[in-house]
Amino acid sequence: MKTSLIKKHISDNILKGFLKVTELPTVEKDSVVAAIDIGYGFTKYATIGAGGKIDTNLFPSMPALSPQTDLSGGFFTQRDTKTISSGGTDWEVGPDVGEIATKTDVRALHEDFIKSEQWKILLLGALAYMGKKKVDYLVLGLPVNNMKKSAEMIELAKGDHTIDGVKYTVNNVLVIPQPLGSLYNYAVKGNDFERFSKTNTLIIDPGYLTFDFLVTKGFSVNAHRSGARPGGMSNILNAISTSIAKDLGIEYDDANEIDDALNLKDYDGVQEARPIFIYGQEVDLNKHIKATVPVIETSLHFMLNKIGDNKDVSQIIMAGGPNKIFERSIKKQFPHHSKGLKTLDDGIFGNVTGFMLWGMMMAHGETMQ
Repeated sequence: MKTSLIKKHISDNILKGFLKVTELPTVEKDSVVAAIDIGYGFTKYATIGAGGKIDTNLFPSMPALSPQTDLSGGFFTQRDTKTISSGGTDWEVGPDVGEIATKTDVRALHEDFIKSEQWKILLLGALAYMGKKKVDYLVLGLPVNNMKKSAEMIELAKGDHTIDGVKYTVNNVLVIPQPLGSLYNYAVKGNDFERFSKTNTLIIDPGYLTFDFLVTKGFSVNAHRSGARPGGMSNILNAISTSIAKDLGIEYDDANEIDDALNLKDYDGVQEARPIFIYGQEVDLNKHIKATVPVIETSLHFMLNKIGDNKDVSQIIMAGGPNKIFERSIKKQFPHHSKGLKTLDDGIFGNVTGFMLWGMMMAHGETMQ
């Protein structure tokens, strides 16, 4: 990681503090750093793009079988997917995977996700989309309650991978708890690294399957006050679909359709209409979002019991794609932290951007040595 590149994102004082040095020698080696956050809902990735900018993007964590025949006849726009061959089968992943997904194509929502064929396909898909044939440092994340599986993740990701005839090489893999990415993201971007390094921070990270939270002293995780439970976006979607079914007097459980309509990448609350169509009838989701309150509060009570007295928490960072759905309830539970509570605007990319910044600093330190 060249000195000139890292300075675009990280100040000298922050880099010195992270590396625990008083001087920063010039580094000329051009290390390639990338980050992938394979979540239960979406796979996010980050690379260095044009002009040294950190580019982020995502696609649903839902591989679909590649169709055996193309019925478009060249009349329709080509879908944005990558074809991944795995286990003798061709799969597709990407932003447009919903165009070929069937009702049997579902997300893997279990703790052994990283051991599944799905996880491997999503990793390869992200590498293909990033387009970096050699990655010196790849940063990955795991839910808080799955960090014990980091060695397995490193073994799966490190080395050579062939995707559609192209060889991709990953030389080093670094794994951190997912919510810690958002802490680095906010602390580095806010240029308040020194304060964060000395105080307690609570990071709340609702994901697709799990509701994760970390309490840190500086940048060290307090495991006794951190944890995770099933209570993420999938539970939110179930609550909404149950409310819709009850209201219309029908059976309804199309979580993917509700997920697409909520559009977490640009979610801004319940002010505007968010329609879906069932039997041709327009249904506004805003009415049914209220049904998620009990689900949210159950996760919050679990967290509050775990972290205990929060007087020593100096700041709270709300990360994760669904962070704005959880925002109102969280603010209600922490009335004394109104000035120190920050909801990340790029919540769905909060962790992977932080992974990238952390990886850049780690790469710089390795290169200095």
